[in-house]
Amino acid sequence: KNVCEQDSITCRWSNIVKREGKKSKEIRRIAIMFYAPMSARNSIDVGLERAVSIWEASSSREITWLNTADLEGAIVAKNGELCDFLLERFDHLLVKSNWDYVVDRFVREYLWTDTNQA
Repeated sequence: KNVCEQDSITCRWSNIVKREGKKSKEIRRIAIMFYAPMSARNSIDVGLERAVSIWEASSSREITWLNTADLEGAIVAKNGELCDFLLERFDHLLVKSNWDYVVDRFVREYLWTDTNQA
């Protein structure tokens, strides 16, 4: 069955970032996971956003912002789904969150392999 028919993490974020070929040895593809509800789409930390854009422009890094609010209402991730999605597409993950905030809880709950390893 097509993954997008299941309305999962992979489906909701597949239009944001495509799977690339083999990873390089350097950290080039970076995902920044954050939470901004639909009512506050322009409220990402402006300082962080500006710093990241300068960093991206002055290096060979490719930054992708992943909003966990995009996943609201999707089916619950199965073990390994988030981990597999990120490993296939990124070299590094940064999480913009306060302790026990939406993103922190999401990552701690779903960032596991299918064998329950972080």
